[in-house]
Amino acid sequence: MTLSVVMTSFLLTTLDAGSLLATLAVALAIGVAIGLFNALLVLGFKINAVIATIGTLGIVSGVSIFLRPEPGGVVAPQLSINLMEGIGAVPYCLIVALVIAVVLDVWLMRGHGGLAARAAGLDAESSRRIGVRVDRVRTIGFVVAAVGAVGGGIFLASQVGMGSNDVGLSFALPTFAACFLGGASLAGGRGTFLGASLGVVLLTMIGNAGLLLGYTDAVSQIIYGVILLVAVTSYALAARKAAA
Repeated sequence: MTLSVVMTSFLLTTLDAGSLLATLAVALAIGVAIGLFNALLVLGFKINAVIATIGTLGIVSGVSIFLRPEPGGVVAPQLSINLMEGIGAVPYCLIVALVIAVVLDVWLMRGHGGLAARAAGLDAESSRRIGVRVDRVRTIGFVVAAVGAVGGGIFLASQVGMGSNDVGLSFALPTFAACFLGGASLAGGRGTFLGASLGVVLLTMIGNAGLLLGYTDAVSQIIYGVILLVAVTSYALAARKAAA
């Protein structure tokens, strides 16, 4: 997300067609490249996924600092105005995101590709035995996740209005928390897109309430951390109880 904000501050200074096409092309290239790199580390070199992605985070953060040592550049002001248009206080982009989450959940629960993705996450070896191309599924997952993060970075850039080399780093913790609130598990094969989206909405509401109550960002991070630990612990206890 941070690299996406930095990239946008160089390319999307206006909303003309040329700038938009260049930004989207570079954003897609960044997402695909990072996703494939993560897949290579995890599937090719057999590095633990958490360790591999943390390493990639360090590399991408370094690139962002190299490109923008200090905050600078400008993101087209009209971008924020356009993205905030909606029905009353609900932006169209939020509505579209929730619709996409519902459609993806239908695919995840009933589509052949969705069932294969869940199986590959839950039990890779068993999935291979029944013909699921686990490495292909996981590679696509890494690429889609990275492209999604880059897309989120463009939305973030519209709010920040300039390039900054650390603007997205605070989103790591709430991202984990939102996924676990949506039922995801580190063991894989669980969770839903809509559940994660509703987790995002909940955490956003908590963050906004903190601002209204005068809480600092430090307090918000503590709250996110507590929510993450409670969610993970609850699922772990539930799984242990079910196994017993």
